[in-house]
Amino acid sequence: MSNQPTGALSEEHLKFAKNILRTKFVIGIYEKMEKSLEHFEKYFGWKVLGNSHREKCVRDHISDNVLNNDVSMDMPSKDSNEYITLLDLNHFDIELYRYAKILFMEQAGLFGKISRPIFGQ
Repeated sequence: MSNQPTGALSEEHLKFAKNILRTKFVIGIYEKMEKSLEHFEKYFGWKVLGNSHREKCVRDHISDNVLNNDVSMDMPSKDSNEYITLLDLNHFDIELYRYAKILFMEQAGLFGKISRPIFGQ
């Protein structure tokens, strides 16, 4: 996201990527898929509310296909060399994800003030 396809990353790259997330993205979080979709509906003006077929389709897709799709894997123990290596290699990704979760909550405060668009209106 910092336009650095190769080479070492720095705190400046992280700062640049955080700014892009903050200014250019509506954040969705996998673990909060239903709330994320509600944010997208409000931001993009998607008219799902009031159309029972579409509401059921979205609800069913989330519960049956997305949330039940286990993408987890066994993590090495926290005191292992593998775990320390993963943290080191993915330090900036982890920090960017943590920041995205903060932005998600901030955006939730903004989107909470907006009514969901109603189908047919």
